[in-house]
Order: sequence, then structure tokens, then C-alpha cells
Amino acid sequence: MNKVQKKIYVITGSNKGIGLGLVENLCKRFIQNSNFESTIFATTRQEKLGLESIKALSEKYPTVKNQLLYHQLDITNNESIAKFVNHLKTNNIKIDILFNNAGILIKDNNDKSNIEVSKEVLNTNYHSVINLTNELIPFINPYGHIINVSSKLGTFMELSKLIRYRFDNEKITMEELDTLEKEYYNAVENNKEKEQGWLNDFNWPNSYCISKVFLNAYSRQLAWKLLDQKIRVNVFTPGWCRTDMGGSSATNDIYQGAETGVMISEMEDNDDFTKSYCKYYASSQVADW
Repeated sequence: MNKVQKKIYVITGSNKGIGLGLVENLCKRFIQNSNFESTIFATTRQEKLGLESIKALSEKYPTVKNQLLYHQLDITNNESIAKFVNHLKTNNIKIDILFNNAGILIKDNNDKSNIEVSKEVLNTNYHSVINLTNELIPFINPYGHIINVSSKLGTFMELSKLIRYRFDNEKITMEELDTLEKEYYNAVENNKEKEQGWLNDFNWPNSYCISKVFLNAYSRQLAWKLLDQKIRVNVFTPGWCRTDMGGSSATNDIYQGAETGVMISEMEDNDDFTKSYCKYYASSQVADW
């Protein structure tokens, strides 16, 4: 007899793009397998858009509409985070799967300096993820799973050898990451990103790429930190998808992009927790950082 799964999922930035793809792919999983009696907390920065997306999904998948819940959550706003945390506490809710998906990309920065853009993007895609995760860790069950949505453009291989080896360290510390961040900002301010090895060859806003580099490194650090609590940490790239970020000419739709994340979330709970288990996934396979 198959074991009934009653897990709580939290997905940030779920009203569009990969976040919406994750929610909808999970709805399909719930329908296909009656043993999935799990619940999804779909969260968004803008409440109106979030409620609209949940309403549309409830109408599209009526048999699982009671498994879809909504809560406003702006990962850059401490008050919003506090309200979500209080909701969890008040209702005695524990999380099994946390998808850190919410993030930004600034393509047109005519009104802001490069350093202003860099700090805004890293604050959202890196620091806000850290802040939210720290607040939610006390609510994550043993054998729970934190899954961070990254990008191929944020792999360490896209950096120069000079910087790559400093990031590509399983046990990198937050102090080391803080130092690297200061060096990055200094390079941006002095227009020396390429000279100092921070600029890759992609025609893509560099601040976004670097924010994902930091997110990847943080994820590995977090995995070691949570080892004793048996909370798993993994990272995946959706690939090039037709989203606001990826554009209409991208090769994958949001459901293809989200599939790797759903696959990771279904990994067995009996993995060996005596070693670092944080891995980077692309196209449902373990890939190089």
C-alpha cells in the first residue's frame, strides 16, 4: 500500500513564470496520484495577482482546489515576512518543501547607476532569500527540503579562474561571501568588472548573473549548516524559458522549466545525511556548479 504524502509546499513568486509552473506542475502531480494529499502555499508580492492566479488554477484543477492556499509575501519586506511567519506560527504549520523562486532582473537601468542596479538585484535575489530562509528554517520539518531557483548564468564556470576557485568551495563561509560581495561592488563602481573577472560572455545583465553566483555559493554553505537538522538544500536552473525574464523566443515553457524543481522535491527522505548533499541540477540531472 502506497504511503499517503501530506506535505506542505511554500513557493515564492508564484503568480507567473517558474513559480507558476511549479504550482501547476504540482497540481497535476496531486491529480495523477491520489496519495498526494499535500498543500501548496502559493505566495506573491502583489496580493491581487496572486489571488487571480490561484483562482484560475482552482477553476482549471477543481479536484485539488482545497490543496491550494494563498498568502501575500514580499521577500524584500520584513513586515510582510513577519506576517507570513506569524500565520505559520498561529496555525501551527510546518513546511516540508520551500521553493525560493522569487527574484528580479533589471534589463533597462537608464534611471539608475550600475552600482544601484547591482545592489538592488543582489538584495532581492541573494540577501532577501537568505533573510526569508533564516526566518522559515524553524518551521521546516526534519527531512524537509529547501530548493533555490538559480540560473545557468550563475554557475561558477561563468567566472574567471581568478574568482571561480574562491566560490567553488563546499564549505565557503558567509564571511568569505561578504568579502567577495564587497570586491564585486568595488569592481562595479570602478568599471572593472571585466578586468577583475566578474563579467561573463553572455549578453545578459551581469548583476543578475552574479546574484545567482552568490545564491549558489550560499546554498552550499546552508546545506552544511543544516546538516544536523536533516534539512536538505538543493539548487536548480529552469533553463531558458519563455518568461518575462527569458523572453518569448526561449526554448522551454514554464512547465518544462519547473519540472526539474518538482523532480528534486520528490527525492526520497532517506538520503545519506552524513555528508554534504547540496547539488546543482539542470534538465533533471546533476550538473557542474
